[in-house]
Amino acid sequence: MIKISEEYLHFAWKSGLFLKENPGEANQIIEISNPGEHNLSSGPDFFNARVKIDDTVWAGNVEIHVKASDWYRHEHDKDPAYDSVILHVVLEKDCDVHRINGEKIPVLKLIPLNENLKQYFNLILDRSEIHCRRDLPSFNRLLLKDWITKMMIARLQEKTNRVFKILENNQYDWEETLYKFIGQSFGFKTNNIPFTLLVEATPLKLLLKYRNNPETINALLFGQAGFLEDMISGDTYYDTLRKEYQSLKKMLPQKTLYAHTWKFMRSRPANFPTVRISQFASLVIKSFPLFAQITECSDVSMMKEFFRLNTAKYWEDHMLFGKTGRKKNYRMGKESAESIIINAVLPVFFSYGKFRMRNDMRDRALRFYEELPPEKNEIMNMWKKAGITPENAFESQGLLQLFNNYCKPRKCLECLIGYKLISRVVR
Repeated sequence: MIKISEEYLHFAWKSGLFLKENPGEANQIIEISNPGEHNLSSGPDFFNARVKIDDTVWAGNVEIHVKASDWYRHEHDKDPAYDSVILHVVLEKDCDVHRINGEKIPVLKLIPLNENLKQYFNLILDRSEIHCRRDLPSFNRLLLKDWITKMMIARLQEKTNRVFKILENNQYDWEETLYKFIGQSFGFKTNNIPFTLLVEATPLKLLLKYRNNPETINALLFGQAGFLEDMISGDTYYDTLRKEYQSLKKMLPQKTLYAHTWKFMRSRPANFPTVRISQFASLVIKSFPLFAQITECSDVSMMKEFFRLNTAKYWEDHMLFGKTGRKKNYRMGKESAESIIINAVLPVFFSYGKFRMRNDMRDRALRFYEELPPEKNEIMNMWKKAGITPENAFESQGLLQLFNNYCKPRKCLECLIGYKLISRVVR
């Protein structure tokens, strides 16, 4: 038998999707004027509710439990914060509850409406990744578009918070912040953590000091990444980088990475970390200092030019140090470049506009998202199978946020789509 959760009782209470029964004092009449404001932190579940009990109007807080005895199990009878509770709402009344001073608290038995409850169970028990997929084709398109927009803004705000945190740690150096944000994104999903550690361990200022010497830049990055620890006979390029790194490593922070940290399995050679590190070195050599150039871009195509990146010539016939392979030009692909712009460059661009209170820059960043094509990944494929195809990167970012924050953790009750689907059943 499926159990009704306290979370659903909260939803039913604030949405009015229930019948009520008073199992308390005989003939006591309880009327609900205002269910109150849902409290998502500590304390009673709903603040500032208004209820009428017989002829008296009460204003205060409401606590909700599956069983009335949960009041004691949660030790609310010992917490003064719960003395303000004017009504105890329960699914099952298995006891009376009292305030610290011994006063009995009025109780209301909440009876969820069957049709709404059935729709809720249909969603949360659905085994697919997107639980509402069957209902999406008929869902109001304007509401859906508005919700995706809110999801995108929420995602961008989360990234803005990350930018500001890195910025603060960098003593408000926007160039270093952009370098670290782009560096993290070069790892994509597979090597995000190692790349993050790499840019943390390799200061941009030191790289810029040697930006006219490509071999030194490559030596610093591959050395800090842990790839220059072995002796490889007969590999001139590797030997050159290794010697260069050995002469410079005393100027660097302590290395925290080793070659085994990086993931090669299930990756195409074009996504091998060795190839990505070489492309990143190419970006530093070719474009940094980059921040001022990025903020001056009036068109997203100008940003794309910075990411037309090749590897060092060595990687045209190597995939790993000391191991030759079929000759190939590992130029950064269009989708990879756009992904870095979407997930790294534009969040920094938008954050700078917010920091400087430049609405024109923030609007430009949002316009760039709309001009970029939607991302291609497993999550977007799920949405397409559910009948939702994003038109641009703005919408694909919103759908990523929606999936990760609501679909994946099954927070249908907190999602606008879930809320509408559950509450729209005719009562």
